[in-house]
Amino acid sequence: MPAEVRACSRHLATVVSVRGEVTAADVDAVVEQVRRFVLPDTAFVLDLSRLTDVAPEGAALLTVIDDDCAAAGVEWALVSGPAAEALLDEPIRDRLLPLVKSVADALHDFADAMTTRRSLLLPMLKRSA
Repeated sequence: MPAEVRACSRHLATVVSVRGEVTAADVDAVVEQVRRFVLPDTAFVLDLSRLTDVAPEGAALLTVIDDDCAAAGVEWALVSGPAAEALLDEPIRDRLLPLVKSVADALHDFADAMTTRRSLLLPMLKRSA
């Protein structure tokens, strides 16, 4: 099954799922499809848990998304799976990729981070009022 990219906008983040097989010939197209969903001020979840196979060149997807999210200043999370585990080899290990077990865990982490930011911001707002 060729790679299929789906995106869903949730309250806390944009969730992009890639499923099927990512071949060396598909990598650039998949990268371009996925990266267009990295938006300013919107956390991002890349779900690769349903990949059945991925070419080694697929590591470019992880580095591009990591760079794009850093440039946009947004938090992101990676849901890996058995096929995607192969991408986490030597060249990628230097990066601290935000791995989570599931999309639900990623959204929970984003909600916790938002609550923490609000609790830190609230006292400052009360003082200036």
